[in-house]
Amino acid sequence: MFLIVKELQPSIRLRKLEALLRRLPSHHRERRRVEDEYARRMAGYRGEQSVGYHLIPMLSKEFLVLYDLRMQKNSSFYQMDIQILTPAFFVILEVKNMSGTLCFDQPFSQLIRTINGKEEAFACPIVQVKRQANYLENWASVYRIPVHSYVVISNPATIIKSIPAYSDIVVKTVIHAAAVEEKITSLRTRYREPLMSPKELFKLSKKLKNLHVPDNPDLLSMFQIRRNELLTGVHCPSCSSIPMRKISGAWSCRKCGCLTKTAHLNTLDDYVLLLGTSITNRQVREFLQVSSTFSASKLLASLNLSHTGTYRNRAYLLPVLT
Repeated sequence: MFLIVKELQPSIRLRKLEALLRRLPSHHRERRRVEDEYARRMAGYRGEQSVGYHLIPMLSKEFLVLYDLRMQKNSSFYQMDIQILTPAFFVILEVKNMSGTLCFDQPFSQLIRTINGKEEAFACPIVQVKRQANYLENWASVYRIPVHSYVVISNPATIIKSIPAYSDIVVKTVIHAAAVEEKITSLRTRYREPLMSPKELFKLSKKLKNLHVPDNPDLLSMFQIRRNELLTGVHCPSCSSIPMRKISGAWSCRKCGCLTKTAHLNTLDDYVLLLGTSITNRQVREFLQVSSTFSASKLLASLNLSHTGTYRNRAYLLPVLT
């Protein structure tokens, strides 16, 4: 089995979008924009999951895999969906989970999608993945490792075309997920001589992982949403209904009947994702809809959190989500 150095997990941005959708009223002016952004990000995540399944049966322990690595050089960021590191070559996979017909327009460096009779233009992922490959090749130049990059279409029903027809770069670079195995096998045959020891490779992969810069935007600022527009109250872990009621030391959902003692923990995660890691007794009462100062103090004490300030101005530090 290959070694996954950096696991595939929902990104902080995706988790923030999910939390924001829970807290945004259905009639809010920005609701549709947030839903569209969430759907796009979730499709990308599911596409990477799909491609990951194609890697499992063919890779051996000599392969190191990193998902969603985001690195910074000066003011530029390089986001790589999947990196495969071997002692003889590296591979970058840029995953696109898109349906319909995709036409790679090389003269204008754009991707044109046609679906339900409607055309949409996107930045060309071939240009993007080549830029990523150049960056990684330069970053690891001391080892002189060749870097190959591919745009992987995760939806098997998607039709791939190009302008001009049968463009060499499209044929060589754009593949369906099912063809990943063939590409990797071909590279293994081509590059037989290792350029790095397993120890060097593992050390390099850890260095790459440590250079990861999470994509952690302020969504309220991005969508121009005021914090007082967010829905408050403990949300149900089963159906996401808000608010739950506090009954005999537990949280009860009016909608689905779920009864749990720990629902407030997920709600505090929403607070961290949307509002920050510092919270006061008053903010706990407001965001969780806890009625008394004593109840909020008891809840905070049970979490054993670090705090700053005096008793009257005390702020508690919630765990940072990574």
